[in-house]
Amino acid sequence: MRRLVYCIAAPSTTSSPTRTVRTPPARTASGRSPTTTSSIWLLGGSELAGVLYPEIDQLIVKLSPLTLGSALPLFSPTTPFRPHTWELTEHTLLQSGPAFLTYDRGGAV
Repeated sequence: MRRLVYCIAAPSTTSSPTRTVRTPPARTASGRSPTTTSSIWLLGGSELAGVLYPEIDQLIVKLSPLTLGSALPLFSPTTPFRPHTWELTEHTLLQSGPAFLTYDRGGAV
């Protein structure tokens, strides 16, 4: 699996299997071949999720039974307003309390 780490401050690297890049993430995602069958796994904050929002077709959300105070939004507040529906397609409840919720992108609202 090829791993790309997007970072503004770090220098670009090409060490396998992880590569640090400074290319805009949306350009990398949208530049993929239409026949590409591999997935992009996004692990990161709301800024990166907001940039890639048009490319996201599935969300896996972990819900933890713990409150710490205020939280960050799922998508950056600067993400353009493009509402979509999401269909719950799978869920896993762990005995210790967390839940993993899988949603597939529906249509535009």
